[in-house]
Amino acid sequence: MPRFLTILLSALLPALASAVMYQEPLYSVAVEKDVVYGAGAVDETTTPGSIDLLLDVYRPVGADAPDKPAMLLVHGGSLRGGSKSDGQMQEAAQYFASRGWVCFSIDYRLEGDDPPAPQSKPADRCSNGGVFPGQDSGTESSLWA
Repeated sequence: MPRFLTILLSALLPALASAVMYQEPLYSVAVEKDVVYGAGAVDETTTPGSIDLLLDVYRPVGADAPDKPAMLLVHGGSLRGGSKSDGQMQEAAQYFASRGWVCFSIDYRLEGDDPPAPQSKPADRCSNGGVFPGQDSGTESSLWA
């Protein structure tokens, strides 16, 4: 067996073996709601201000491994609607956390929040004014996690 393949397999096999551990619901789940992960500018066209950007943390109870896999859950809604509190989002977070994952389900600024477009991408060049602020919120949450 070529040396490279041996090195690759020796690195991947432990990860593949531990992945099997995360297939069955083995844990109860602790949920920490509305953790602030940042602040986002809103009401650009009226009275500018900011809102707290919130996430929920779903942790497996009793999973002793110090390094657990993590997952960032971002709701759909085309940056116009949706929430981390939607039933499907909570079900997905519970599903994965019960299998040993730590899940972070985020809310982010939506178009109705009237977020400002970045200076490098003016709003009149965007098909959806919420796209870039929504991306910024997603980036902030992944850095926080």
